[in-house]
Amino acid sequence: MHGADSSTWRRVRWLRGSRYALRLVYLLTGSALALSFGSIDLVVADALWDRAPVAFNRLLVAAVVVVPPTLLGFLPQLRHLEGAAATSLLGVDFRGHPPGPPRTWDQRWRTVTWFWAHLLAGGLAGAAIIGGILAVVYLVRAVAPHEAHLTGLSLWGLTGVWGGTVPVSVVLLLVVVSVFLALSACGVSLARLAPALLGPSVAELLAELEARTTHLVERTRLARELHDSVGHALTVVVLETAVARRRVPPESEALAGSLETVETAARRALEDLDAILGLLREDREAAQRQPVHDLSSLDGLVRASREGGQRIVVSSEVEDLATLPPAVSREAYRIVQEGVTNALRHAPGQPVRISLGRRYERLRIQVTNPVAGAGPTAGGGRGGGRGLAGVRERVHLLGGRMRSGQRDGTWHLDVTLPVPEQEEP
Repeated sequence: MHGADSSTWRRVRWLRGSRYALRLVYLLTGSALALSFGSIDLVVADALWDRAPVAFNRLLVAAVVVVPPTLLGFLPQLRHLEGAAATSLLGVDFRGHPPGPPRTWDQRWRTVTWFWAHLLAGGLAGAAIIGGILAVVYLVRAVAPHEAHLTGLSLWGLTGVWGGTVPVSVVLLLVVVSVFLALSACGVSLARLAPALLGPSVAELLAELEARTTHLVERTRLARELHDSVGHALTVVVLETAVARRRVPPESEALAGSLETVETAARRALEDLDAILGLLREDREAAQRQPVHDLSSLDGLVRASREGGQRIVVSSEVEDLATLPPAVSREAYRIVQEGVTNALRHAPGQPVRISLGRRYERLRIQVTNPVAGAGPTAGGGRGGGRGLAGVRERVHLLGGRMRSGQRDGTWHLDVTLPVPEQEEP
């Protein structure tokens, strides 16, 4: 227990130290920007101060001080940049609303205010650091000449207006503590201001809530329509197929097997539809109750297709499908399923070959079948091309590559998906 407590305490101290260091980096960027603007202001003030009336000079210098940072604060990219820096360096949590480019004037003015706060805090932090360094240098220079004689000032003591000797180590400690407190105050102030100035306002949150409510209403309506139309049709298919299978004569085994295949496929479609409806309604419990199909379910897909009369040959060079990341395995299953569905739709009775291979953090999926007649095309076909469009979207989201088309009388669906190395637990 003591070892675990000490390890936890060391981790907490390391996290605190890294947080202070990251906040210091953010403050130093503000110091550099403040120094840059200050240098320009000094040059302009020195050049114009004595060449015009005093009132005009002061107005001009004030404009030079205020206008450049304000204009820079209106840049659309600045809000996104400052938000990312505040998240990574200041540790600000924007609660799922990371700042992006401003879309309203309120966001623009709040970004300008934040940029000025960044410059002022950075300037104060830089002044504290420089002041602390100068104080240390002064103490060292004051002590060194008297070190040999030990009169008034010594290496360990400082005689002054206090009427006694104050240890130099105490003075140095006070300087370091003062600088640390100043930097901490600047960092904490910025971290507390960031959500108010860079985060969404109350009006924006209400508008987002209104849009989300509208979106949820549309999803609920879509789920209801799917349940009432597709769900009802699939239920009728299951019931009628079950009745027809019971009425098949015992000698008609082939017909009974076909009806059983149809009934099984319809029941699985109902299960998938129920899971999809749960996702549309954002009912996590309903969605999680349904089985998640991935490449481990490939045998069931192949078996069901074979029972329906489709000839399927599977060759896999992947030693263990369970080692694939879950997201890749799920999307790969849906890609294979779409390839088999295309073959059933456009080339019924033709053999389908499914090939899986993994090499150098890449999973390659190939689904091929001889073309019967025109066959599907990359963008259309008798299915409207929606299946291939869905495959293309899945591949794009995972950063993979997809090729599809007809070559030498054979339809090819060739997909390559990246497989990142999983970290050891």
